[in-house]
Amino acid sequence: MSTSEIGKRLRQAFQIDELSPEEYAGRFSHGILCLGIRFDQHKDPELEEWLTRLRSILDDEEKLNRLRQKYLSPEELKAIADEGEFD
Repeated sequence: MSTSEIGKRLRQAFQIDELSPEEYAGRFSHGILCLGIRFDQHKDPELEEWLTRLRSILDDEEKLNRLRQKYLSPEELKAIADEGEFD
């Protein structure tokens, strides 16, 4: 797969043209098991910056919990907690 195709797929998968890293993390972090994307696989500075911010958020549990409270409804938070996805 070409570098530009990898970047295009990552942009689509992470919805970077629609969501900030903060909103993406708040809404979807409970489903991220591993973020092992190598930056040398693509040459998109905007994508690299977005992914760097997302990684930083995922490493900050307090910030991540605040973002979940901001972007998820009480029902969504309860459903995720009931599934044991996060504490």
